[in-house]
Amino acid sequence: TEDDGRGMRRLECDGLEMRKLEGKACLITGGGGSLGAAAAHLFVAHGANVMLVDRDEEALQRVAAGLPTDRVE
Repeated sequence: TEDDGRGMRRLECDGLEMRKLEGKACLITGGGGSLGAAAAHLFVAHGANVMLVDRDEEALQRVAAGLPTDRVE
């Protein structure tokens, strides 16, 4: 492990960052917006399953369509 300069620990294995959120579930409010979408993509990339919540159903569906179906609710 090494400190990333922000007080966070980064795990590496053979030079590749490990999936820190593997098996975790993340609830993202505002999931249809740009920040919610970015968070969803980042969390999924780190192994998490995500649940998106937003008042804008169309935007929510657009973001969800860009994520792996087995990782999003």
